[in-house]
Amino acid sequence: MISPSLQVTIILVLEQVALALGSEFKIYLAQLIPQILKVLVHDGSKERIVTANVRFLIFAYHCVVELDQ
Repeated sequence: MISPSLQVTIILVLEQVALALGSEFKIYLAQLIPQILKVLVHDGSKERIVTANVRFLIFAYHCVVELDQ
């Protein structure tokens, strides 16, 4: 299992990639969503910080997609 701090770092990188690519990031979602769901289900981090970061990633991506339309 990947450490929570590394998971958060990976999520932050994904967030930046999603923000940079905007709606073009959509093609990667089919591969990422199953992995993101696993993180949500198995989040054992203190105060579920990994889950909070995943939720922010989803919110940030949604905002970018809305702006692109």
